[in-house]
Amino acid sequence: MRCWRGARPARPRRVPRPPRRAGLTPTGPRTLDRLTLSWWADVGYPSPFAFSALGPGGVVRVSLLFDTLTWKDERGIIPWLAERWGVTGDGLGYTFHLRPGVRWHDGRALTAGDVAFSLTYYGAHPFKWAATDMVERAEALDDLTVSVRLRRPFAPFLEDVAGVVPILPRHIWEPIADPLKYLAPEAIIGSGPFTLASYKEGTGEYLLRANPAYFRGRPLVGELAYLLVPQAQNVVALQQRATDAALSTDYDVARTFGQGPTYRSLATPPLSIVRLVFNVDRPPFDRAEFRQALAWAVLAV
Repeated sequence: MRCWRGARPARPRRVPRPPRRAGLTPTGPRTLDRLTLSWWADVGYPSPFAFSALGPGGVVRVSLLFDTLTWKDERGIIPWLAERWGVTGDGLGYTFHLRPGVRWHDGRALTAGDVAFSLTYYGAHPFKWAATDMVERAEALDDLTVSVRLRRPFAPFLEDVAGVVPILPRHIWEPIADPLKYLAPEAIIGSGPFTLASYKEGTGEYLLRANPAYFRGRPLVGELAYLLVPQAQNVVALQQRATDAALSTDYDVARTFGQGPTYRSLATPPLSIVRLVFNVDRPPFDRAEFRQALAWAVLAV
């Protein structure tokens, strides 16, 4: 359950502006100077290797700074850095055709060489949020065409790899032998809709600024700020106007805030998986029959 103050914002790449700070542009879309969100933990330096993989907060920050070959909307997989692609009959070969004119935050052109390098680099330095071990090789055929060959068929490749793994600028990452320790400002140069303006380590405070040269157009949000707020206090922070939105799994929040002119409650699918792990050294979890019974009970819910 999400509670928003003001008008409903969409996905962070394109967020309508709350009435108190909104203004219609000549063409119609609302813009927002700043959107402040809360999160309950510091998720680390938002490079593709240094972010925390404990929960979705870290990978979300990375996705705002870096792009992927594909993305998803409510209808399914959609083109992103790749404007189209083809798959061989055996499911082992993919050819991606990139959008022309995409640039890194430092102004250099994003090419098929960067894509091929990224998939190869992740083979030696795995991405925390998605496995790429099924990739056998990646090769740039020209500046805008990349060929990827898999070791084995992997049906969700377009979604779980092409749609998750951040594409890296080769000119920055190629000489980096230990990406986990690389925390230079260049480590967060991507091609995404935002750039990192500041990060205060340990406080969980992030400030991202809109990328005016983004290939899909400048985001409608000028600045996106994250504050560290304990989960038990995120609704209070919203009421005190410290933040513009709060995430809650408490059903009573919807009744508390209602659907008035000041607040709007949005019900969303959880889109999350909670893993249940048993300590098999302790009874009754040491009995396979008991664990199987629990599995059947979960399936029956």
